[in-house]
Amino acid sequence: MRREAVICDVCGRVKQAANHWFVAEAVRGIIRILPASGNDLARGALSQDVCGDDCLHKWISINLSDITKETHAEEQQPTENI
Repeated sequence: MRREAVICDVCGRVKQAANHWFVAEAVRGIIRILPASGNDLARGALSQDVCGDDCLHKWISINLSDITKETHAEEQQPTENI
């Protein structure tokens, strides 16, 4: 059985056996972070692989910034009165 390499979506590092990785996703303003496991039951369609604490901090910062931008954009849109 051939397995594809797991690559960090933040820095591009290839996963090794001893690394402590995370599976992270940001969907509709909700951030979910779980430790990566061998079976990755937690993996969703939008999940990203993150290789450790430093990259996890960067990933959180990027995604919180995106969520904040989306929230401000929604607040700026005029509402319709019925």
